[in-house]
Amino acid sequence: MRASRLIAITMMLQAHERLTAAQIAGRLGVSDRTVRRDLDVLGELGVPLYSERGRGGGWRLVHGWRSDLSGLTADEAHGLFLVAGPAARPGLGLEPAVDSALRKLLAALPAATRPDAEAVTATLLVDPGRWGGPAVTPPAPLATLAGILRAGHRARVRYAGRAARAAGEPARDRDVDPYGLVQKGDVWYLVAGTDAGPRTLRVSRIESVTELDEPANRPADLDLPALWAQSRRAVEERMWAYRVRLRADPAIVPILLGVLGARGRIEPPAASPIGGSTADGAEHLPARIAPLGTVDDHTAGWTALCASFPSAAVAAADLAGFGARVIVDEPPGQPDGVAAHLRRIATELLARYSGPASRTAPNPEAEDRQEIAP
Repeated sequence: MRASRLIAITMMLQAHERLTAAQIAGRLGVSDRTVRRDLDVLGELGVPLYSERGRGGGWRLVHGWRSDLSGLTADEAHGLFLVAGPAARPGLGLEPAVDSALRKLLAALPAATRPDAEAVTATLLVDPGRWGGPAVTPPAPLATLAGILRAGHRARVRYAGRAARAAGEPARDRDVDPYGLVQKGDVWYLVAGTDAGPRTLRVSRIESVTELDEPANRPADLDLPALWAQSRRAVEERMWAYRVRLRADPAIVPILLGVLGARGRIEPPAASPIGGSTADGAEHLPARIAPLGTVDDHTAGWTALCASFPSAAVAAADLAGFGARVIVDEPPGQPDGVAAHLRRIATELLARYSGPASRTAPNPEAEDRQEIAP
């Protein structure tokens, strides 16, 4: 605590021509006696400061002396207040410390810079929730994990992964070496070392966290962004494993991209243009991309696209709303292909809406939309 006060006092004396002990104490929230002791320590440490008695007196630094502790430009001060403001610290347990640091920084800024720096925190608001969804609340273990990371200790977490939950297995305890926390959209992940190597754990699925009295084993060459990129690629390959070739009416391509972009990652086709031979490019197609079919006059000039989905059933459910303005190119006769699911959807809709209401069959698309994130 004293070290932070000494830094704050030095910065304040640099920013202001003269300050009394009472003024410094008021800005730091401590007693006059504490400030006077801190000023004596600064003098012993070689900071050239002195006091002036009488009316208009106070403490000041020797003219021209500057410390490397300050010297922020207006833009630098604005940037610090912006990124360290309330929008940038959700649930990490750092609110009191950051608020205290900002108060000290604000007190040390030149008078001309102070109002703008203070006001800039009101110009940014981050709402991580989705439209129509509930307000996002940070997961309960987040602050505890952040504290364990700052302490550099190992942790014992009770966690059930995706496969374990699908199999109905209970969560189990595992000791991990925390590497870092990552926020992806409104979801937090813990990247940690385990007996099986680096793993990514979804924080909201951690049932309990215990800090261990052991130092965490963090590799000297640890690269958190690289580890996260590797984990993200693995998740996306799992989430978008079923790729489909499409032809779409150019008039609806922007809508198709907007509707499927977040869920069905649209890509340029890897094969040759529609109507041409696919032999040369077939070996470069991603797994499970169907080859292009024949082109009739009706679809000549349509846009060729590649879309990825969790499964054929989900692809059919997402594409059905576009009717005949999107065509799926896949070999005919596939019993579990996208076309087969589209035919079943069409049959059920006709049965429901073209005559007396009839009971519909179970919907495998809904069952197929299980959560598959890590």
